[in-house]
Amino acid sequence: GAGGRFTTGPLPLALAGIPMRVRGRSSLPLILSDYPRGYYVFRDEVGGIVWYHYHAGSDGPIAQLPAGNLLFARAGTLVEITPLGAVVDRFERGGAAGNPHHDLTVLDAGAGAERVIYLSRGPPQEGSGFVDRLRVWDRERGRFEQVWDSQEAWNLTRPAGGSFTWAHLNSVSIGPRGNVVLSSRTRHQVVSLDADSWTIEWHLHGPDSDYRFPDPTDRFYGQHTAAQLGNGNVLLFDNGWGRPAAEGGRYSRALELRLDEAAGTAVKVWEYRPTPDIYVSAKGSAYRLRNGNTLINFSRGDDAGGRSLVEVDAAGNEVFRIDTLPLHAGWDLPTR
Repeated sequence: GAGGRFTTGPLPLALAGIPMRVRGRSSLPLILSDYPRGYYVFRDEVGGIVWYHYHAGSDGPIAQLPAGNLLFARAGTLVEITPLGAVVDRFERGGAAGNPHHDLTVLDAGAGAERVIYLSRGPPQEGSGFVDRLRVWDRERGRFEQVWDSQEAWNLTRPAGGSFTWAHLNSVSIGPRGNVVLSSRTRHQVVSLDADSWTIEWHLHGPDSDYRFPDPTDRFYGQHTAAQLGNGNVLLFDNGWGRPAAEGGRYSRALELRLDEAAGTAVKVWEYRPTPDIYVSAKGSAYRLRNGNTLINFSRGDDAGGRSLVEVDAAGNEVFRIDTLPLHAGWDLPTR
């Protein structure tokens, strides 16, 4: 594409006023993420914010489409914008769009990425509470289709005198066979769906797991960003929410598991667990990069809790790290 040089004005105080510590250099030229106080940002390889967009509402997922536009879900709204912030498409929650939340991804990478799959929630068929569902947005036709319902798949029922059980799906990704991989936080479970029949292929951990864990400490709890890699392994951010003391208690890590279909086992083949430990009860992410490194976000919930964004190589060595204040106990290094 075309190249050029320009000078922007100063960053908003909400972004510039958060002190941070940066070490190393990322292998990525740009890192896109949500950010506290209603912002999305691009950071460069040394942590500088080079692009931002403000949208009121709680944190939400964002992705860049192949043509360059950005798509995000925030406060129950699906919005597509250009890199300059002009709104191209916008759908409010309700009706055919449902109530988008937590994650979205491009279902078809070809043909201009015309289909996007995203998590949605809505009222159950009976009772009170929320039910997680999957919807597909056909961007070319402006149509929405519900393709999967957790209540039907798992036969969820409302407990006597209580709210409807919410599976709390928090990530959706596309596997190496075109399968759709979902993470259910409250079930401590990852599942794979066949994208043609929209039926469950396998459960990993949680109720009715198709895989057992020979080493109990390989289990995960309250996880986020589950993905099946090209080699069939599953990578996720293991929050450790509800982890029993016998399995190590409260700590968070990035975790890669090898699934042996014949033996029906799941075994840890790689992890990144920082020293000292960080415990992230909610949020967080782990993504495998093309060069084999892994980008991990330890987010303590909001800017008041601080964040640690870390890129590590296959041996677990940190090559890049951003810590925003307040730093974790034991970290006493200069900030900027």
